[in-house]
Amino acid sequence: MRPCIAKISPTLGVITNVVVIFNMGLCIAKISPTHGVITNVVVIFNMRPCIAKISPTLGVITNVVVIFNMGLCIAKISPTHGVITNVVLIFNMRPCIAKISPTLGVITNVVVIFNMGLCIAKISPTHGVITNVVVIFNMRPCIAKISPTLGVITNVVVIFNMGLCIAKISPTHGVITNVVVIFNMGLSIAKILLTAK
Repeated sequence: MRPCIAKISPTLGVITNVVVIFNMGLCIAKISPTHGVITNVVVIFNMRPCIAKISPTLGVITNVVVIFNMGLCIAKISPTHGVITNVVLIFNMRPCIAKISPTLGVITNVVVIFNMGLCIAKISPTHGVITNVVVIFNMRPCIAKISPTLGVITNVVVIFNMGLCIAKISPTHGVITNVVVIFNMGLSIAKILLTAK
């Protein structure tokens, strides 16, 4: 989103999996060292004058907490969710916060669906059992789809459709053990090299 690709600071200490930081403004979003050990992924985007913060009241974050600040206030995670075992993604891009429909049935971890357009993105039941997280955003007339050729998704696959075509995950990545995030906001797709094993 700028001339250079977001870099992962080596000063973050031991990163067991992935830490992704994007610079979409004047400064780079920073991860507070007070969060302690990051076991999996923390993604923070700075798209406004201030940086989205993770509330310390969330307690131990075992996997992923992603908070985006694209409006006047920061999206909050309801304390009623209790212990967050894997992922909670909350986007505040409209007057109200996207809700997770209880009709989705048994969700072994987390399925987040955001309504940023006229209709809500739906997760096809043909995907089978979702062991961890599948996030689909509908920001255009059609819904981003996850290719069935990806095989077993062990952790997280995030696909954003913000353009005319859907961002695709290259099959050359092979088995996705942790996280692959691909954003298609322009003519080309931003790629993040996965160095974590």
